[in-house]
Amino acid sequence: MNVLHVIPSADIHLGGPVNVIKPMLAALISLGIRIALVATSPARGIDNCYPCEVKYPVYKFPSILGHQWGISPGCAKWLNEHVQDYDLVHIHSIFTFTTLATSHACQKRKVPYLIRPCGVLSYIGLHQKQFKKMLYMKLLERNNLNKASAIHCASASEAEAVSRWVPCRKVKIVPLGTAEPHLLASQATSPFESLKAGRKQPIVFMSRIAPGKGVELLIETADILRKRRSDFIFVICGSQNSLYERRLKKMIYDKGLLMYFKFLDFLDGPLKSRVLQDAVCFVLPSINESFGVSVIEAMACGAPVVISKQVGIAEQISASGAGLVVDCNPNEFANAVELLLVDPQKRLLFADRGKTLVSEKFRWEKVAPQIVDMYREILNEKGGKVTDA
Repeated sequence: MNVLHVIPSADIHLGGPVNVIKPMLAALISLGIRIALVATSPARGIDNCYPCEVKYPVYKFPSILGHQWGISPGCAKWLNEHVQDYDLVHIHSIFTFTTLATSHACQKRKVPYLIRPCGVLSYIGLHQKQFKKMLYMKLLERNNLNKASAIHCASASEAEAVSRWVPCRKVKIVPLGTAEPHLLASQATSPFESLKAGRKQPIVFMSRIAPGKGVELLIETADILRKRRSDFIFVICGSQNSLYERRLKKMIYDKGLLMYFKFLDFLDGPLKSRVLQDAVCFVLPSINESFGVSVIEAMACGAPVVISKQVGIAEQISASGAGLVVDCNPNEFANAVELLLVDPQKRLLFADRGKTLVSEKFRWEKVAPQIVDMYREILNEKGGKVTDA
């Protein structure tokens, strides 16, 4: 089977699809699927955007108008000329030029395609830049969704949101996965060494620093906790010094909470695993999260997790007792975090259960066969060709 994957940006520092897709494609290749990847990125520094040490072709095209829209005539031309070389196309975005160009090329060449909307069709995702998105949906994107062979959702909650826009029969639920913690994690220098002198226990948030991710709630949580204790610090990973992030830092300063927050840059490789392994707990208070890849990464590293009920995998975590799932309000988060700060046995219990849950359901070697089954189901329904590996 020959499958083309398409992502809107090759910049690994943006998080999201590009960081999910690397291990996903490696797992699919191990099952005999032939893979190629198309990605766009602003022309400046495009060669540094995606690693070269991969076992599949990566076609990178310069774009204009930044990461969000990323118009790339070269990408559109290549897709029109080559999309028919593939049995199936998997698009990992929505409301982007790459989604539009790929959908149109597939429709023109009669190649089946599926779209993974990455949580953008949730209420919160549509609420951001609402007028533009709703107009774009009516004019262009709804047609692309309806003509797709399937919509790949990572959780039941995302599927429910997507079903408002496309027929339920098109919606396929297949989770995302994670790899083993990095083998060299123990050799990485922990950024928490300086915290030991102050007896600060690190509470890690590792996700895009963006509206809807709940960093404001963590600020309110810290304000509540400091009235009870001083042995904690929230470590916010993924700093890019955006305007939104600067507003958060001003809020922290205005509330007198500077000693309770530390911002780190984007983390990857051994250092990322080391930070998660050293965390007293991991927090994700998202208002809406289609799945929660960062949560399963944290559990894989042995970090007990505290997440909101709006995170896509909250139900599985709650059912397996693998972490604390609470309402999206600062008092609930403060109580849950404090429980883990004071009770090492609880931390060990949640860490063990989290590792077990990931091992049983969310390793890529468990998830990748489900993706292949989804591909085969689509091709069988469409009567499509399947190229032998």
